[in-house]
Amino acid sequence: MKKHIITAALIILSAGVSQAFDPHYYHSGEYVESIGNGLNEITTTGTATEQIESSPSPSIVSMDGKISEVPVKAITVEAMISDDIQTYNIPISYGFPLSLTGNKELLNLKLNLPFTKREFEDLEDSGLGDISFTANYLIRFTQLLMDSKLVIKAPTGEVEDADVPLGTGSTDVALYFNGTWYFEKYALKAGIGYAYNGNYDLMGTDIYHGDEYLLSAGGDYNINETMKAGALLSYSNRAEDEFKNPGGSSYAPGIITLDLTPSFTYLWKTYNAEFNASVSIPVYDSWNSDKGNDYSYDPDRSVKFNIGVSKPF
Repeated sequence: MKKHIITAALIILSAGVSQAFDPHYYHSGEYVESIGNGLNEITTTGTATEQIESSPSPSIVSMDGKISEVPVKAITVEAMISDDIQTYNIPISYGFPLSLTGNKELLNLKLNLPFTKREFEDLEDSGLGDISFTANYLIRFTQLLMDSKLVIKAPTGEVEDADVPLGTGSTDVALYFNGTWYFEKYALKAGIGYAYNGNYDLMGTDIYHGDEYLLSAGGDYNINETMKAGALLSYSNRAEDEFKNPGGSSYAPGIITLDLTPSFTYLWKTYNAEFNASVSIPVYDSWNSDKGNDYSYDPDRSVKFNIGVSKPF
């Protein structure tokens, strides 16, 4: 029972609910001010949208944008590090060529298994996060590569019985469309996406996560045949969360963000391995509220680091 109360307090505080739940019931207003940012990061990390902007592996799409003409199987190990959160993903993928339109095409299927460790104040918990499945359909025209991506995230991360929530508690579905225009040494790309974030029941209250819209633009530069550097500017607009119980509804603000993500890719041909590194740098953020009230503290998001190695076979 103690764990249930602590977990509920974490989620309620992070959402800033003021009617159906009163965060001051759990902690003083001054304490809410001091911990709000950390709670917001913990309870919003792990959404489906975190995976939809990643570029295809060089084993699937070469440096100059050519799609593989043979099936590609790969296993990856990657670490995603930010304040109070460490997540280690093991994506397993299988891509195979298609012939539907007469152009070069490929369908890539990926299952992502995350192990996450989260800390909040003097609380800590770790375990399986939310598992996701991704399907990429790629088609190459003369200079243009179109990448359509579907991500389905399952609520496998523990929420109620964890000292710190390890998932969002909901089933989420995200769609993303990206176009990349290739030149001799560099490429320009832009994308648009939408995420339907589901709902779940927590101790008699239905929590409906706000949906999210995304826009992105950036480019890559081929340093040589084994190294590539790039950057992506990403805009996200997430709607409010709604909390429903027999006493009525209350709302917590969503968030609007703008991030700059520089990245680097290296192909180690001797061992047929790929190394990827990126850092997501917050450029702008603000609360997004319509029916509810904004938090009294600033979002103040932290920098996120991502490094991984992939082995095609």
